Amino acid sequence: MVFGKLFGWGKKDEDGGASTPPPKVPAGWLATLDPAWRQVLRDIDKHPELAGAKPLIVKALYKRDLDEARRYLQAIVLPRLSAAEAERLKHAGAHEAWARYEDIKAAGIIQDASNLPKDELGIGWYGTGPDNYATLHFTGEGHLLTVAPTGAGKGQRYIIPNLLEYEGPVVVFDPKGENYKATAWRRQLYGRVFKWAPFDDDTDCYNPLDQIADWDDARLVAQLMIETKSRDPFWDDSARNLLTGLIFHVIETRPPSKRNLREVHRCLGHGVEGFERLLDALKASETEQLREMGHKLEMMPENTRQSVMSALDTQLAVWSSKNVTRATSASTPRFNMMKILGEDHEGAYTGSK
Repeated sequence: MVFGKLFGWGKKDEDGGASTPPPKVPAGWLATLDPAWRQVLRDIDKHPELAGAKPLIVKALYKRDLDEARRYLQAIVLPRLSAAEAERLKHAGAHEAWARYEDIKAAGIIQDASNLPKDELGIGWYGTGPDNYATLHFTGEGHLLTVAPTGAGKGQRYIIPNLLEYEGPVVVFDPKGENYKATAWRRQLYGRVFKWAPFDDDTDCYNPLDQIADWDDARLVAQLMIETKSRDPFWDDSARNLLTGLIFHVIETRPPSKRNLREVHRCLGHGVEGFERLLDALKASETEQLREMGHKLEMMPENTRQSVMSALDTQLAVWSSKNVTRATSASTPRFNMMKILGEDHEGAYTGSK
């Protein structure tokens, strides 16, 4: 009951029954914990007087509340351990360490190479002896980060081999085009390969406005495009609001060939008369949000309005580039995320791409 009084665990039910037991964790879950936390639980098992602390810490770890787990560790466990044990455990979950072979294998990173799933990524090797090594594989969801100096071989040893073998869809940020040149021929076997490189003659084209169907879509594109630059959020937020309206205005009023970001940028550059025409068009729109924006722009102090439009003009300047305009005024057939994901899903079930 001491633990219950301190941390709310072990409270009786309203009818006076026994305390509610901690939630059951899936089989094998403990093996996925950080090695330091597994050591904490092993040491607790050596001390019968700490038996009540284990379910508290397990519950916190299962909820991924490491702060709560550390509070239990500091308040209950460490004071009852020897100095040597406490020193070993006091930084549990709060320090870095190299994984051991047992840790890597328990995490599922070392697997039978003859029975790997299709979403496997090769991430390296682990030496198990003078002339032996185990290959390391990553599957499922998660984040990976490779850190090494320039020229250390990240591309040749990890990126290119995985692009050659991985069968799922990928997006590659490839400023030099080296990965495309080395792997596009192979990736064509898994699905269509698109190259978006505005300054190359053979670039594919992608128009970010092609998929806009409603105001929320326009808002999402505006949020992605406007980089936060001002200390006062008013200016960036105002630029996003104005861009949202201009995008939807272009979608609503322009022919398909001019529904692109270059046309959106043009809306800002037609002088006083052009601005008056824009205001009239916004206020006469059938879309309520556009009418509201037109009236707000009309009532806004001129110097404020000019500052907001200037801030937006600066952020949209890149869309005036001839090459960028050429690569974003239309979209190459099938070059949109829904089609790419749909084809990948179909291929996974039919075995075709």
